[in-house]
Amino acid sequence: INTISKSGRKSNAQFRLENSKQTNTPTRREKENRAEGTDKQTKAEEQRKSFGTGMDPLAVLIEIGDGKRLEHFLRVMEIDLKTAEGGERARLALLLSKYTCLEVLLRHGVSPDSADELGESLCHLAARKGDIIALTIIIGFGPDMLKTDILQEIPVFAAIISYIQSRARTT
Repeated sequence: INTISKSGRKSNAQFRLENSKQTNTPTRREKENRAEGTDKQTKAEEQRKSFGTGMDPLAVLIEIGDGKRLEHFLRVMEIDLKTAEGGERARLALLLSKYTCLEVLLRHGVSPDSADELGESLCHLAARKGDIIALTIIIGFGPDMLKTDILQEIPVFAAIISYIQSRARTT
């Protein structure tokens, strides 16, 4: 309803309503919707990068233990595995006992000395796990066997502790 006062002026409410329609200032709800749309776009990009699985493609290939496809993927995509992420992928392969994938990752640049936030290297992890096969693969790539973790333990000491603990459990 157009209400104009006796003085020929529009009411304050009508003036504000008309001016809000004319300006391009977004409302709070419009701002929230835009932010939500940006979040959706970011999530969509992440899914495209991860082939729609919601997971990192390297992690997927490691989990299924497909060393040939992992090798091909690394060659084609030219991924730099000399980063902390490369070490995380190698730890995943080690924990899942995916030896072919572990070897492929090490061949493509993962350092055998890569360590987690506790300073535990791949050798430490394999030794604690008592995984002779993984330890043999890692040693083949020349790790520093005297590298210590946060507890100042070297991998050999970790292997001895793991062995003693496993013997104690069986007796």
